[in-house]
Amino acid sequence: EDSGAVLLQGILTDVTRDRATRDALRQTQARFHEAIEAGFDGFVLLEPVWNASGDLADMAVAEINRRGVEMLAPTGGLKPGHLVRKNLP
Repeated sequence: EDSGAVLLQGILTDVTRDRATRDALRQTQARFHEAIEAGFDGFVLLEPVWNASGDLADMAVAEINRRGVEMLAPTGGLKPGHLVRKNLP
């Protein structure tokens, strides 16, 4: 006989700490961007690009501030994602 009872099964996960960590990371990134944009110096953060053999093939622009873009404009400029060897003489 059907009693009308419903069985629910699930898993609860407390994401409070994860959410707080993501929020703290966003705030840190915002402060970082504010700091590099506020300066008078050009700022370029590069990350390595490896080839299939595991050798360093190039460097990619990870971050660049407004002043860095202005300073490198005569060379064609750099933007995040650009490869240094292909974009600088």
